[in-house]
Amino acid sequence: MEFYKTVLGRNSVDNKGFDLVSSLHYARNYDNAFWNGSQMVYGDGDGKLFGEMYLSPDVIGHELTHGVTQNLSALRYEGESGALNESISAVFNQWLNNWAVTEPRGWLVGAGIMAPPALAKGFTCLRDMAQPSARHCLSPQPELYGEIDPTADVHENSGVPNKAFATFARAAGGQAWDNAIKAWYDTCINRALRSDATFSEFAALTIASALKIGGAALQAQCTGAWTEVGVTPASP
Repeated sequence: MEFYKTVLGRNSVDNKGFDLVSSLHYARNYDNAFWNGSQMVYGDGDGKLFGEMYLSPDVIGHELTHGVTQNLSALRYEGESGALNESISAVFNQWLNNWAVTEPRGWLVGAGIMAPPALAKGFTCLRDMAQPSARHCLSPQPELYGEIDPTADVHENSGVPNKAFATFARAAGGQAWDNAIKAWYDTCINRALRSDATFSEFAALTIASALKIGGAALQAQCTGAWTEVGVTPASP
């Protein structure tokens, strides 16, 4: 939670100092980690695809952010709002390594949990926010709104807003946690963000936040990022 406190001035997942609890070594050979509504839970992986989940800062940050989303917009975990929920957990993970937006490694999700057999097959990460459909991703995703399957899993469709954020952050320059992440966070705390928000609605709110935070130039960069992934912002 140091990122949230230092960069965004937030006090734990509920902004009220909520005590964080984690359970490690969940089940046997469990290839996942999750936020269960009140704490984080981490598996050890099966050693073929993944290793210990709790050793990866981006996995920890991902699950923590699900807790933050639960306490903010409570985005429903289905359809486009579910994909946004997953994407928000992915994009709030750029701070720890202090990498600039031009560093490709900064956009990889799950690079630290890939097991040796998966790495040997060329899988360097679970997902890549800058290149969601790349072959080095264990779980490739669509990059354009017109390519998504509305009935697909929320993890799969999160590739579109992931790429929109990565494109926006790279256009803005510097580090992703500067104006780019602040525009996303401003959107997340906006009461206008509905729990069943669509990509189009979320895009419009991020563009408004970008204008507020960085003026017309940042607004144009945000608009361009959503255009690149084929999402038309909702009308005011």
